[in-house]
Amino acid sequence: MLLAFTVFVLARHGLKKPDLPVCIIKKWPLYVFLAGLAGFAGAEYFLRINIVSCIFMGLAVYGCLGFFTGQRLWQNALYFALLFFLCLPLSYHVEIFIGFPLRLLSAKAAQLVLSPLGGGVYSTETILIMENAAANVDLPCSGVKSLFSMAVFSLLFSIMEKCRMNAAWICVFLANCLLAALGNVIRIIALVALCRADVADSVKEALHVPLGMLAFVGACFMARHMLKTFCAASAPIRENGTEHYDTAQPHERRNSAHSSSSLKDCALVAAILLAFICLTKANTAQTPPKKHPPLAVKSAGSLPLSAAEAGLFLRHGVISYDKATFSMHGCQGSAFVVLARSWRGHHHPEQCLRSEGHVMEQSEIITIRADPSHALPDGNKNGNKEFHMRMVTIKDSSNILLYWFQSKTGNTCDYAARLWRGLLAPEQPHAMVSIYLENGKAVSPEILAYIAETFFQRAKAMLEDGKNTAPPLSAIP
Repeated sequence: MLLAFTVFVLARHGLKKPDLPVCIIKKWPLYVFLAGLAGFAGAEYFLRINIVSCIFMGLAVYGCLGFFTGQRLWQNALYFALLFFLCLPLSYHVEIFIGFPLRLLSAKAAQLVLSPLGGGVYSTETILIMENAAANVDLPCSGVKSLFSMAVFSLLFSIMEKCRMNAAWICVFLANCLLAALGNVIRIIALVALCRADVADSVKEALHVPLGMLAFVGACFMARHMLKTFCAASAPIRENGTEHYDTAQPHERRNSAHSSSSLKDCALVAAILLAFICLTKANTAQTPPKKHPPLAVKSAGSLPLSAAEAGLFLRHGVISYDKATFSMHGCQGSAFVVLARSWRGHHHPEQCLRSEGHVMEQSEIITIRADPSHALPDGNKNGNKEFHMRMVTIKDSSNILLYWFQSKTGNTCDYAARLWRGLLAPEQPHAMVSIYLENGKAVSPEILAYIAETFFQRAKAMLEDGKNTAPPLSAIP
């Protein structure tokens, strides 16, 4: 289709030299261009997260377009660029990099508000522990959907009202997003207060959606008021007795001075890009792949790694692993323990289920409380030994999946928390424990607790040794 369109344009307009736009370096597009390049380099050197690198590169491309368009047109194009960005399928990444911090903020805010009222509410990451119940601020309660809807509302309203893109609009846009996040935090605090008051589950379910809608509608009204007050359409420019907006293209106003300066500007941009590319390639050449320790020898009767698992381990330097079947108190299943420093060496167990064609029926966090003599993580404020793991039930099947991520300082059953721990402390090793139980829906809670404690000890031994010298899974009684 592109080739046919090109042939049509050439046939219609001939092969004469096209009237190309002039490249004129402007202050703000140059700042955006350099910020995008710097952010891309920083993401590649330190974070190594592809989606973050792509966002910064898109920002650099947008800044580069400002060299070829008028200032007004370049600013207004940002509305449509942001709308296009919001249409991209980035929900999974947004839930991890934005949703998890919002869930932490909501849990901490609920603790700060409700603790002075009595009842001993405290939070462990996104889990709120109370005297008579526990509540988890899970993915649907992160507020990401409210932020997305507020961003789309603000952009569409700005386009309809012809709001000018400037510093005031950016401040109002950020304030609108904060209002949406604050409304979601207030909703979570109200729901946790109802949970602590032992309100019936039917009442909490009935109030869950209306509270969210009420907070979002209130935030939309505030956003509309602020946009109309602080970001009204700017007055047109007066020149020679006529009024117009500065949407003219540079090539429509070029002259000999612009033509001479454009060569210098193009040379400057080309030099910046060349230096950036050379710097990136030089860094890649000077950093050879690390020779990771060899993977542990599989024990007799253990399960072989799949091709995808082996490739993942070799690329991201998994320290050791153990994958085997087991039989425990009449329960049959398989377990997978992976010790790695980089968060890239661990995968999301639920995504693994989806890739195999399974449909998840329910995913919930369960708490294992054991005797003080058991070597579980540090006790909570009540002195009980406990830890949390996630249980996933599979639709049209009696099998279940149990998993958590464990380190020497604690454990989490949230993959987003594991990723953020890896970003903040990249050298701290973690063990991923994934247990697949056949007919697990019929297993009693006591047996589930025993199985979880057994594999917790297995992962703990691997973490303390730093390599797979602990007894293999097949040797566990």
